[in-house]
Amino acid sequence: MSISTDSPKYTELALLIQPIGQTETFSSAPSATWKLHFVSVDPGKLAPRNIGDYFDYAEPLRGFQDLEIRTHLFGDNPNGYNWQLKYSEIYSADLRDLERRYKCLSALERKIEKIAKQYGSPQTFGEYVAQVMLAAGIKQSFESCTNNGHSYDDNDFRRRDVADTRYRLASMRHVWFEANGKKDEEAA
Repeated sequence: MSISTDSPKYTELALLIQPIGQTETFSSAPSATWKLHFVSVDPGKLAPRNIGDYFDYAEPLRGFQDLEIRTHLFGDNPNGYNWQLKYSEIYSADLRDLERRYKCLSALERKIEKIAKQYGSPQTFGEYVAQVMLAAGIKQSFESCTNNGHSYDDNDFRRRDVADTRYRLASMRHVWFEANGKKDEEAA
């Protein structure tokens, strides 16, 4: 296998909006986990791609491999959810991967703190995601419009800028709360 010395193919970071996870019952209240994944952008197709540790991914993107934003929806308590940046696949990372991820997450957390000082602490999950997008230099998110298979190439995606991403997340959250017979404090 030859290693390419060409410039990397994937240089842009984006978010992939996932559907809200399966609703379960916890302490008599519906609950679900919602994840948004950091992805790269395929420049030819303007479609998402998982971030890999390969030569065709720009070095700054590699620290975002397997990073996701999570929140937990449950109960009638509007403060009952938790917004987190977490790596999902750390068990398969070697020391070099872990060091790169630590540096990436530390730098991202510092940038988020600076943005929160400038704009104020986020009051909603959508505001938190918007601040993360600004801190990471992300200009767009993707959401699948079709469910034709497991490959990104098999699906069509709707692209959104930071503001539209924030409003879409609020809308998805509102629909989940209504479907589960809960009062949505953010929509009030």
